Amino acid sequence: MNRTTNLVLRPLIALFVLLAAVNATAEPGPRHDGPRMDIDKLAVLLDLDDYQKQEVDSILAAKREAAEAKREEFKASGTRPDRETMRAEHEAMRAATRDELAAVLTPSQLEKFELLMEQHRPRGPRREKDAEEAPEAL
Repeated sequence: MNRTTNLVLRPLIALFVLLAAVNATAEPGPRHDGPRMDIDKLAVLLDLDDYQKQEVDSILAAKREAAEAKREEFKASGTRPDRETMRAEHEAMRAATRDELAAVLTPSQLEKFELLMEQHRPRGPRREKDAEEAPEAL
């Protein structure tokens, strides 16, 4: 190789090796499980007392664990449920969560919670296939 090529390639190779080493030793970031609000922020927005805050946190944590277990169950089975099955499962979990929260929250707090969760829901098609199926906006 000529001298100019050596002067260009050596720093690039060193940079590549350094980046590969940093990437290999990096800790993975926290997993994002979808829209989720911090319990402290939720407590302020819903004006929860200490008991309600603890109960709501416990209910939501249990529901997250149940959803994760369901995902793992589908993953282990090697099958993927169809869209309608997934939608029905999700709606059943939402209804169960709402029922449990209704025992802890006042009606106005429950209404606020539902509005907050509606605002944090992902919107729009997530894949190209979904975009084709989604109705056109007028």
